[in-house]
Amino acid sequence: MKIIKNKRKNIFANISVSEIFILKYMKDMPQEAVKLYMYLLYIEANQINIEIETISKEINISLKDVKASLDYLQEKGLIIMMEEGFYIVDLQEKEVMELYTPKVTASKEMIEANQKKNNKREKIINDIESMYFAGNMKAEWYKKIILWFEKYNFSNEAMLGIFSHCFSDEVKPIAYVETVVKSMADKGVITINDLSKQIVNYDKKSKIIKFVKTELNLHKALTKPQERIVEKWIFDYNYDKEQIKLVIDKTINAQNVGFNYLDKIITEWYQQGLKTVEDILKYEKENKEKLEEKKKEKNNRKTTNNITSNNIENREQRKYEDFQVFDLF
Repeated sequence: MKIIKNKRKNIFANISVSEIFILKYMKDMPQEAVKLYMYLLYIEANQINIEIETISKEINISLKDVKASLDYLQEKGLIIMMEEGFYIVDLQEKEVMELYTPKVTASKEMIEANQKKNNKREKIINDIESMYFAGNMKAEWYKKIILWFEKYNFSNEAMLGIFSHCFSDEVKPIAYVETVVKSMADKGVITINDLSKQIVNYDKKSKIIKFVKTELNLHKALTKPQERIVEKWIFDYNYDKEQIKLVIDKTINAQNVGFNYLDKIITEWYQQGLKTVEDILKYEKENKEKLEEKKKEKNNRKTTNNITSNNIENREQRKYEDFQVFDLF
């Protein structure tokens, strides 16, 4: 049997159901649990705040069966219950984690160690909730923090440190924190020591970017390519504000100077082995003297050529005058 796709435009929104749910879970699931799971997807998609009693009435299932179905869904790993509600597990992420997690027989020691690890993580999550969310962290944050732990293997201290760094001045949205988390993971952060080094580098980069924007009178954020250029100056060339200011001062009177032009000059300094401000000033002074010497030589050659040209013209003039005098006679 073939199902023909309806090409009409939908009036109402569509609720996405994972293929994994249909192929792996639905066939063995009680019909009440299937009905409840579908309704939970609808609640999540529309961000509806609802009581269990209301759910029971909406889907026409007894309150007892709703509670039993919630327990069933949690047991199968489809939802996770929290004090303030529940969140639906991303089945694609869950499947990937299961596929790429080595299947080993768990000994008593392994089970105890894993339980201890989970207890410590739970404490850290509770600390994060208490310190940065006034004890009222939404389920979405729980879901993300657990995922970050599993995906990036952060230590408990590193995870707490990331939140401390992100929330140093104000509460940040989850997208902001996730960007920082991915950035730290890409840089190989696992322990609190790894994080401390990266935070020092991050703070240094932020201060220098702010300095560069001020010096160049830029009001917009730097583009990613521009940020990478500044990162190269700082971390590859080991230059600081003092060296960077020299290149900005050098081009202060030039028009339409871009980052590539600045980078060309700084890269030349680096390739010449110049490290300190004194090294750069000496190099620039010598280059200026060489340039002035070449200019002087060019002017001298021009003057010599002019004198030679004038002499030739004078001789030609004298010949012409002699010829005219002769012609008069």
